[in-house]
Formats: sequence, structure tokens, C-alpha cells
Amino acid sequence: MEMERVNCISQSSDDTEFRSCYSSPKNEGSLQELRLLEDSVMQNVHRLNLHEEDADDELGHDLFSNSTQLSNSDSYNSDELDHFENFYSNPKWTEKMTRHYRHSPNSSNESDGKRKKRKNQKNSDRVGPTAPRLDSNGYVDEHDYTIDQPISDLEQPHFHTMARLDHLSAQIYDFHRRHEQSMNSLNEKLHLRDLLYYAISPHFTGCGLYIVGSTLNGFGANSSDMDLCLMITPRDLDQRVDAILVLTSVMGHLKDLPWIKEMDLIFAKVPILRATFNPPFDKIVVDLNANNSVAIRNTHLLCYYSAFDWRVRPLVCAVKGWAKKRGINDANQSSLTSYSLVMMVIHYLQCGVSPAVLPSLQQLYPDRFGNKIDVRSLNVTVPLEHVDWQQGRNMMSLAELLIGFMHYYARCFNFDTMAISVRLGRSVDRAYVAKNKSPFNTLSQWRCICIEEPFTYSNTAHSVFDERVFCCIKDSFEEAYNALIAERDLNVLIHTDPIKLAEGVPVGFRHFRVPVIRYDRDNHEATEKKIVQTVASFHMEKTK
Repeated sequence: MEMERVNCISQSSDDTEFRSCYSSPKNEGSLQELRLLEDSVMQNVHRLNLHEEDADDELGHDLFSNSTQLSNSDSYNSDELDHFENFYSNPKWTEKMTRHYRHSPNSSNESDGKRKKRKNQKNSDRVGPTAPRLDSNGYVDEHDYTIDQPISDLEQPHFHTMARLDHLSAQIYDFHRRHEQSMNSLNEKLHLRDLLYYAISPHFTGCGLYIVGSTLNGFGANSSDMDLCLMITPRDLDQRVDAILVLTSVMGHLKDLPWIKEMDLIFAKVPILRATFNPPFDKIVVDLNANNSVAIRNTHLLCYYSAFDWRVRPLVCAVKGWAKKRGINDANQSSLTSYSLVMMVIHYLQCGVSPAVLPSLQQLYPDRFGNKIDVRSLNVTVPLEHVDWQQGRNMMSLAELLIGFMHYYARCFNFDTMAISVRLGRSVDRAYVAKNKSPFNTLSQWRCICIEEPFTYSNTAHSVFDERVFCCIKDSFEEAYNALIAERDLNVLIHTDPIKLAEGVPVGFRHFRVPVIRYDRDNHEATEKKIVQTVASFHMEKTK
């Protein structure tokens, strides 16, 4: 295997930053094709950074055709390969996502005249709250009365209205603006994903490397890790054995790349390969899983929820910021995952307010968010068809929604008898979700907090199993609600103290510590031996 270093320009937002990158590994039998592919990749990365809008349509096809020629695959027919050309697993997606975060997917095709005409509709048609205007310093202008509603990502009937922001709403929006994932951070992650894709794809015929999680679903921050899903087959893999073997193989193929610093194989319920990197990617941590297709499905779903109403992202950002400071956003400490917190916010916006801010997208669009849809055909840039729903009728401010969220889970939602179902858009009896037929669902999961995963029907909050932590979480909602009512200041949440448990460890706390194996670059055989021994021990436990 031969390594060749190449220099390319990866421009930041001010087009002044130069970066040095490395090419993907070269197979001896296809060295010439790989060099051609490398040239194509670097040219297209440069074009993406220059925001060449006209290159969008052919870019993904060019890169995908190069990678499939490289693999010499007979496993997929031409129709399957065509379906595989989606915006998740190919670099075509970089520029598309840059526009998705700021504009409607079809806004580039809309003339200025049509846009102005749509803006100048009669005042009687203008309903719904609006996103705030920022001042010259990038902060919310609390005295602005002419606030523009951003173009809807989903082509829903969002129009203009007049509004004045209260202090707490302005704080929430400013907090979101300061912590949301920047375009520069997103582009760096997408660039790194592309490099990993071209390093891995020659070894797995017809594979796709999908971005999942907060990097993509609209709820990401600059500090967020990047989650990736390597799809090597449309079928499910045994995550306790087959997925580990796939990730072990990936470790072997990546071991000689100089821009990879360390790799750890984490034997979690869904095993992940965690990689850290040398500059210029030293601020990014990648968690790679194998064939965990549900991660692609829920990322696709949350991406549309985050774009459905402009208030969703700021509200989620404020809730996650509070939960982290409060110490209730860590599954390793028997508390809530970020995914569970997002589901709790969506559920509240579905049925905790009247009229609702969000519908159940799975109920409205079963053909778009069904459980049987091939993940290779999912595409977040396609707008949803217009349906007859009450969007725009809820006029609550960000402050009212945040206070209402805390009140809902402090005093309205019954954790002892009810479960959250974003799929159905309502709360249901916990006995109902516990009996859902799914290979991922077991009765033992449904203990303290019950949140139905929309596709596997398992409990996303199964990590909350300790009663004392559970009580602290419920008390946190009550304390946050009382503080907001008294102060109307976001700082009382963001600067809160963590939950206090006796000696730092709650009674009954026995969170299972998963094995972690660090890759030894100098002794690949020793690393593989440790992995095989760990897999064998899992298999023995399973057969007992």
C-alpha cells in the first residue's frame, strides 16, 4: 500500500485558511484509477468551497461513478447503484446541506420577482410567529418590529407578521445563535467524511458512509462529535458479532493514515469505532458504527422536524444547554441522552401546547417516513408535499414555549403511567409501548422514563434506570419552571448547579461499563486477539 500526500485548499468562511490533507490509501492494482479519483475529489472540494451552485447536479454523479468504478462490484445491479446515489453517502451532499441550513431546497430556483410576490401577500394571510432580526453585532434586536419569517424548508405556508421579542425570548435565540453548528464547522466535518469515505470504500464493495446524528439533523453544535454509519449491506447485521468484525476490518484499513491519531473500539449496545485526528481535524471526534440503519432513519426524521418551525432549534438548544449544566444529559451516568431530550421537546410541541406547533410527520407522511423504506433512498433536500394541517396558528414566543416545556414535564406529564410517542404524536399508556413487537423491544427497558423510538419501538430513555437519578430529573424540571417564572432570565438555567447525589454515586447505580479496546499500531495481531476474545465472551453470555 502506497501513501501519497497532496495539498489542497480548504477555504474557511473568509476564504483565507489553507489546509493540508492526505489522500486515501492506494491499492496496488488500481493505482492509476485512485490517482484520477484523488484529482477529481480535490477539484470538487475546491469547487464546493467556492460555492459553485451550478456544479450541484453533476457533482455527486461524477464522484459516485468514480468510486463505483474503483470497486469493480458485481454485488449490486445498476438499479441498486442508482438508488445508492443519495445525498447522505456522497460528497454531492456538501453544497446541498450548506444551502439547506439557510434556505429552502428550491429557493435557488425561485426568481427574485416570485419571492417578492410571495412576500407581498395580503396581511390577512400572514399568520404564525417569525424569526427575529439580528442587529449589527449579531444579537437579537429587541426593538425591531419588522421581523422577516425565513423561507420554509418544507414549502409550508410561512408568511410574515409583526412581533416584539421579550427579553427571555431574545436570550434563547442569542444562545442558539452562539452555539449552533457553523457552516465552517459543518464543511470541515463533511470534508473529513469524504476523506474517510475514499479510504474505506475500496475495501467494501458498494458501501455508503452516512452522516447521522446532530451533525446532520439540525440540532448540532460546533462542539458536537460527528457520527457516521457505514452501510455495507441492505440487511441488518448482528451488532454483537458481525458489526464488531466489520469495524475491526475498518481499523486495519485506516491504521496507516497519518491524519488519524487514535482509534478505540467501544463494545456498546451498538458498537462504535471512535477515532481522533491530527491537525487540521484535531477538534473533531468521529464515532463510526456498522449498518445501524435506524440511525439514518431517525436522523432523516429529525432533520425535517428541526426545519418545520423556526422555534424548534432554539428551544432544543436551550433545553440541551440547561440539561448539560444540570448534569442530566449523560447516559453513562444513568441520565438522558441528547436524542431523548430532543424527542421530549418534539413531543411537547406536538401535544403539550394548543394549537400544536408540530404534527406527527410519520402520521402525515407515511410514505416518506415509513419503517420499510430503503435507507439508501432517503433524501433530506426534497421538500414535503403540502397537507391540510394547522401550521402557523400557534403564536407562542420562545419564552412561553420554554416555560411551558418545563411546566409540562414538572406538573402535567405522568411519568409513572404514560409514555412519549412522537410517532403517534401523543402520549400513550406505557403498557402499550412495552408490548410493541420488535426485536429491539424488551419489557425490562420500560422503567423510569418511557420514550418510544419511532422506528425500533424501543425505549430511548432506557439509560435512566436508577430511581434516585429519575427523581432528580423530575425535580430539575420543577426547579427550572419555578426559576423561570420568578426571574424570566435564561441565565438561571444555564448557570445552574448539577444535581447533587450522595458522594457522587446514587444508591443502586450500577451502570455497565462497556469494554474499550485501543488500537495498537505496532501490533495489529494483538489488537485483533483482544477483540476476538471479547466477542467470544459476549457470545458465551448470550448462550447461557
